Amino acid sequence: MRWFDEDSLPNQLARSAFGAGLDGWLTLDRGGTWVLAGWAGASRIGGTPAQLVQLQSTSVHYFQRPDADHVRLDSAATSLGGWAGRLSLNKQRGNWMLNAAVGAIDPGFEQNDLGFQIWADLVNAHVMAGYSWTRPGRVFQSARLNVATYRTWNFGGDLTGAGYFLSGTFDFRNFSHWEWYVEYDPRSLNPRRTRGGPLTVNPPGVDWDMTFTSDGRRKWIFGVGLHGDHFAQKRQQSWTVGPTVEWHPSSRASLQLGPKLERLNTTAQYVGTFEDPAAVQTFGRRYLFAELRETQLSASLRLNWILTPRLSLEVYAQPLLSAGAYRSYKELARPRSYEFLSTGQPSVAPDDAARLVVAPATPGVTRLEFANPNFSLASLRGNAVLRWEYRPGSTIFFVWTQNRSDTAVDGTFRVGDGLERLIGAPGNNVFLVKFSYWWRP
Repeated sequence: MRWFDEDSLPNQLARSAFGAGLDGWLTLDRGGTWVLAGWAGASRIGGTPAQLVQLQSTSVHYFQRPDADHVRLDSAATSLGGWAGRLSLNKQRGNWMLNAAVGAIDPGFEQNDLGFQIWADLVNAHVMAGYSWTRPGRVFQSARLNVATYRTWNFGGDLTGAGYFLSGTFDFRNFSHWEWYVEYDPRSLNPRRTRGGPLTVNPPGVDWDMTFTSDGRRKWIFGVGLHGDHFAQKRQQSWTVGPTVEWHPSSRASLQLGPKLERLNTTAQYVGTFEDPAAVQTFGRRYLFAELRETQLSASLRLNWILTPRLSLEVYAQPLLSAGAYRSYKELARPRSYEFLSTGQPSVAPDDAARLVVAPATPGVTRLEFANPNFSLASLRGNAVLRWEYRPGSTIFFVWTQNRSDTAVDGTFRVGDGLERLIGAPGNNVFLVKFSYWWRP
């Protein structure tokens, strides 16, 4: 429950938020091979109609979707309630493996006042089967192969996600490690691409991932991670490559460096929604999208150093350079499709150089105006922690954290320019001291 001293707060925050849940498990056989587990929960949020309208319109719920027949936005509601639950069956012994589960989250279930939730209005089910080789052979110390499939629907019966997986994990005789997966996603519907508008289509596609790491017992440890996806109908291809190197000069110190380069291509990145009664095909609104080409270069640097049994130092830094350029602007042609109508290239708004303008693809409003979505980001996050156990069980932590960043409306990726802006960006420094003392009985 909340008690408000200001008149504006009841329209911004829920007045009450209640939740309840339970979980449990049951062993189905004497040997403990088969286990049935589950959980269930319920929630209820109370507040003013204005606050409930805001809650129903968030990305968790999107009750305002114009083509949804199983939910609707209630502007007079003063409460929102829902339930959620999941039941799973797991085989946890033996070489053969099996895991299956089914669960659901009611459209009105809401727990963000008490925890963290990103989804509602879904029914999900999956099944996974696999086999493990645990006896060392000529090539492998151990190996594992899995096959899996999943489906997700909303409470209106629309298929909003589906996939087929093949994955493997292999430990070689030289103690190097390799794991990978390949996933095929068939056609499904996307309830979020229009940010509260009608459903659109997720075209079928393939994505894959692979990670290799050398012998972790060595002084030098090398690794590489690769990821890619391909969606033919969208002409979308993305890839990521991330090598790593780790140095252990002694048993008390290690230094790890992991750069990563990503190239992300999206053919339908959301830009904005615009009211227009002439847009009858899309329920009186125009949904503007664009192709987005993003390049991102990042790295993680980690130092662990045990100076003495009671004194240690940990340092972590993560620089990031990212730039994204929007082009080929277009409108959604019709709901439940992946079809678009081109609006042509944008021009700068006559009264604001930071905004762009495009003409609608069909007769209607005179123009669609929006903030320039191109971006260039340079940021650095880092922290250092000195831990001193000044007496057994009693510890002091000295912590320094620094964050700095610089953004620009420029979609061109240039390493030199990004580093220059990062060096010149003001830093936000935070110094903390944590003290603990153990009283012995």
